[in-house]
Amino acid sequence: MLTNDIITDRLIIKSMREEYSSLCFSIWLDDEMGKYLSDPTRANASESYMNFAKGIEDDESW
Repeated sequence: MLTNDIITDRLIIKSMREEYSSLCFSIWLDDEMGKYLSDPTRANASESYMNFAKGIEDDESW
């Protein structure tokens, strides 16, 4: 589900889009960030995890 952006002086919050998935994975599956996040390593990420953003713009549960 897409919503309007929330814009402040210091921050812009946008709706999740399928095109942003590679950016998310670069953070979530990064070895260094893995020390602080509970996400799986890239080698252990399931297929459903890797495809979380497929059709996300139309998903009303987000």
